[in-house]
Amino acid sequence: MKITNFAIIAVLLMLPFFVFNGWHVTAQKASLNLETRYNAAVTSAVQDGAKALTFNEKQEFEAGYGSLKKYRANKEAAVDAFLHSLFLSFDAQDEAAQGTLLSYIPAVMVVDFDGYYLYEPQQYQNAEGDPEYRHVFTEKRPWVFTDSSNNSIGFTLDDTVQVFDRLHNRWEEGSLDDVEKKVNASYYQNPLYGFASKELHTWATDHAAFDAFRRETIVGALQQDLENEINRYNAYAKSQGIAYTFTFPTIDQEQWNNTVDDIGLLAFIQGIPMGDKYYNNYALGGARIVKKDAIVGVVGKSPGPKAGRMYYLRESCLPQFHMEPNYERKETFTDEKDAASKGYMPWTCTNGQAGIEDY
Repeated sequence: MKITNFAIIAVLLMLPFFVFNGWHVTAQKASLNLETRYNAAVTSAVQDGAKALTFNEKQEFEAGYGSLKKYRANKEAAVDAFLHSLFLSFDAQDEAAQGTLLSYIPAVMVVDFDGYYLYEPQQYQNAEGDPEYRHVFTEKRPWVFTDSSNNSIGFTLDDTVQVFDRLHNRWEEGSLDDVEKKVNASYYQNPLYGFASKELHTWATDHAAFDAFRRETIVGALQQDLENEINRYNAYAKSQGIAYTFTFPTIDQEQWNNTVDDIGLLAFIQGIPMGDKYYNNYALGGARIVKKDAIVGVVGKSPGPKAGRMYYLRESCLPQFHMEPNYERKETFTDEKDAASKGYMPWTCTNGQAGIEDY
């Protein structure tokens, strides 16, 4: 057999593989392009929703008016803006298309200053007495911790606390330091009485410990409730004939910490068919109302020329503080006083210039 015949046979044998591979590559490119479009649509919708959290009809509920603790997130406007943006991006123009898209959203959470809401489908009876579902908000769910003396302590996105003083059967609300003095007033008048709340006293003397525990409590509550919500949604989805199983995604700790810095909107999108796979994503949008510039403690690495040097600076100054190769980030504080009490020296930046030349 001539070599040309072998070549023809080889080409005929390999041709289906080349064609199939070409189809596969084309499908992958189309899927990747579609995923990119979906990502942009979801991110944009969540950002639109987060911005709408700041829309308030009454001035006393606007951020910056009096106190942030008076601020009230407009959850209805936020979800309306989120869904409106999402429907436009996915070209869901009629009720049927919008209902289908909504079925791919197992959880939407609105994080407010002193608690959070879930936007979820709940069953009710229509005018004919038949069961139907509609999406509604849950009641606000506060972040509450019960201390060793059975006092209820409600956390917020800053150092404001709401405490039910069990000993005196009353509510106290205000900054951590102010509330601690009121709750433990008997102790300060006569130490023989003991603390009405040991935890409040500990946190008032160590704000970093308070901030860490506050974050842990808030994030833990959000994680647990979202996981329960998605599991509950699976039962609802099954009743609606949806075969896809919704799951709670893995979210890194840094993104969870972002939910504690600001009021915001967190949404999960799952199960949208996309070629031979499903589209799954989540997005978090902050309204940038409460968020503060954190105080960071950095320490000189040992061994090294800067070993043992300790500075505190605002997180926004980190790009101007040349961390590598001599320094590492060690702690985060709520204010400069806490950092200084741990032995850190101040380091400031102004218009790109270091506050301490030799560091």
